[in-house]
Amino acid sequence: MLVLTGCDPQGLGGRSDAAAATAGADQPAATHADRGSPAAPAAGSNPKPPADGASRPVMAMVNGTPLYMAELHDLLLQGFGLEMAQQLVATEMVRQEFARQQLTLSEDDVLAENDRTLREVVGEDYTPDQRDSILRQIQEKKRVPREHWDVTIRRNAMLRKLAEQRVHITDADLRTEYGDQYGRRVVVRHIQVSTQHEAQQMLGELRRGADFATLAKRYSRHPTTAKEGGLLPPIGPLSPPEIPDILRREALAMQAPGDLAGPILTGSVFHVLRLEQVIGAQAADFEQVRADLTETLRQRQITLLAERIWADLYSQATITFVDPTLREKARSESAP
Repeated sequence: MLVLTGCDPQGLGGRSDAAAATAGADQPAATHADRGSPAAPAAGSNPKPPADGASRPVMAMVNGTPLYMAELHDLLLQGFGLEMAQQLVATEMVRQEFARQQLTLSEDDVLAENDRTLREVVGEDYTPDQRDSILRQIQEKKRVPREHWDVTIRRNAMLRKLAEQRVHITDADLRTEYGDQYGRRVVVRHIQVSTQHEAQQMLGELRRGADFATLAKRYSRHPTTAKEGGLLPPIGPLSPPEIPDILRREALAMQAPGDLAGPILTGSVFHVLRLEQVIGAQAADFEQVRADLTETLRQRQITLLAERIWADLYSQATITFVDPTLREKARSESAP
């Protein structure tokens, strides 16, 4: 949920916090001229920064020549400053709303959010005793600083508590979820193309006996399913949520494996579908599975509400970068 995102809720991905971003005077960024070039000290002497640089923090001495922290700061600000500033801005917006509602966040809340996120990364086999080792792997392989991770997890934990205040599940919601989980579902493959003409060509090839998976791998323009031969996860009345409604209706309307449907327009692309398998309704007593259905719906609502809260906070916030470097980078990134 908004894991490791910046300040744009569409990056939600995220995802995916302003005090630090707006602190300090409006001063020009340091330049390479800050380095200075004093003569090298005599052999065996202890190098010291020159008198004219005594008031400036030194990062390192290279053969007696000081490199100042200002130069490192400038490079880091240019390369990563906006991304980190957006994280701080995002966290501050959520913190302010959290304080306004007089909510409290415990370390147990943060640990639970940490484990919940790691379980999404690793899978259901994750256990809390793996926390430190997996976090080290994420830092090493994904190059995600631990401080960055911790800020994001704390923000998401606050968003979760904000969302939990708004969860509302009705009996009708539970009945619909019951039908989605235990009713009839279908497994289909799809080919996504740019034009109706291409979709018609695909249908013609398929009716002449072409293999659907082979055509999908060769011609489908979907970024993830093409390499799987166009195979989609099982489709029910609600799941998976990323399936467009019109595609869902067409998929569920097919009756026998091998049935074709299309061309189907979703947004600006066209689809051709083939029914692979029908998963029949499962026998399950509604009252016996009510608790599981409630928890499934609760977690889904929390995720959606947290995203909505974040988007609302972002749209209502007034964000002003005082630092000139950050201000210019933010302006250039938001330009069309």
